[in-house]
Amino acid sequence: MLLKQAWEDFLEYYGCHNFTTDDPVHQALLSLPPEPRGAIILRDVLGYSYEQIAAILNKSGLELGRLIASGRRGIR
Repeated sequence: MLLKQAWEDFLEYYGCHNFTTDDPVHQALLSLPPEPRGAIILRDVLGYSYEQIAAILNKSGLELGRLIASGRRGIR
């Protein structure tokens, strides 16, 4: 249920299903593997807590921290 709500929040934020863009930040985000991309979107775009994201992705807090840090490095 929480994952479904996260996806609905994501779609509401972006307003459509079309993710083609020339924006370099969007391109960098879309170039990430799905798991770090999802974690970053849930945290940095939608504002979910680390605890909520860990539950959605079935990760420990430490694993999630590493995943988000790795993803953020990938979009810099």
